[in-house]
Amino acid sequence: MDKLSIVELFSGCGSQTQALKNIGVEHDVIGISDWEVNALISYDAIHTDDGIDYTKELTKIEVLDYLSQFTFSTDGKESCNINRVKESRLRQLYNAHKRSKNLGSIVDIKELPYCDLLTYSSPCQDFSIAGKQEGGVKGSGTRSGLLWEVERLLNNMEVKPKYLLLENVKNLVSKKFLPSFNQWLSTLEELGYHNYWQVLNGKDYGIPQNRERVFVVSIRNDILFSNKNLYRLFLPIFLIFNIFETSPISCHVIDFVIVS
Repeated sequence: MDKLSIVELFSGCGSQTQALKNIGVEHDVIGISDWEVNALISYDAIHTDDGIDYTKELTKIEVLDYLSQFTFSTDGKESCNINRVKESRLRQLYNAHKRSKNLGSIVDIKELPYCDLLTYSSPCQDFSIAGKQEGGVKGSGTRSGLLWEVERLLNNMEVKPKYLLLENVKNLVSKKFLPSFNQWLSTLEELGYHNYWQVLNGKDYGIPQNRERVFVVSIRNDILFSNKNLYRLFLPIFLIFNIFETSPISCHVIDFVIVS
């Protein structure tokens, strides 16, 4: 079977690549994007740490010279002065950054490598009922507004990903933020995608927590499912979203289920 090539934007500790591992979908993460130091080191520890210290032959100055090309944060809110980070932590960050193929902060990325699947579960703080609910309107400058950097990156891709996946808090589709959400879906349609979205609750899928989240799956209009890994990945979503009767690819999904 062909492996899915994946880029994880707003990768955090890699919950979405972990989900693919959990359901047995073969994939290759060819790049991630995050700027938070602790998240990057955690991602490395969970997914990419090979036990080799790639800074062993490097001086602190050499490590700093490399890391200073990128923007990092120690609190997820503001960029930090990398020169003030302890050397031991700098070396951890260097290894994590290299091994995880981190492309850097999303605002600094000029272009993305081609991938089959792009995940972009952008910051939820400004949508969440636990936050100030400043929203994510285009040009707002909020953390949740970083979602629109994804539009910029997609526009810069000669060949766009076949599939996009977004996860965010339920409040994203509340009355207050629904206009922004619909604007985002319209933007994806203009970029050549068909969108399916649904609010799902973790408690309905074996998670001992009442955790409601919005999931958006976007499929490039020209795609017919030829990769069995992709069937395995998206079939549960199709069943949950109940979109078989409206999806132009439903017959291909059914054919796969029958022959499998």
